[in-house]
Amino acid sequence: MWIYTLGGELVLAKDFGVTTAACYAPNDCGPNPQGFVWNRANSAGHRVARGVYYALIREEETLGGRNVLQTVRKFLVR
Repeated sequence: MWIYTLGGELVLAKDFGVTTAACYAPNDCGPNPQGFVWNRANSAGHRVARGVYYALIREEETLGGRNVLQTVRKFLVR
């Protein structure tokens, strides 16, 4: 996952490593499904300003397949 400013500046890059698809549903992976809560800090640990940001989320298949899921989400930091 990468978080960018409206101007295209990279704010944060986060690698979640390898996980199974079942770990995205709370009942399939136990009490700790894969999730992420951003603390509004950039890669250097400084808090970011209020404003609009974009998150680019990309998942790639790791079992020899070539499937890729990519989505972009716009969000507001207040």
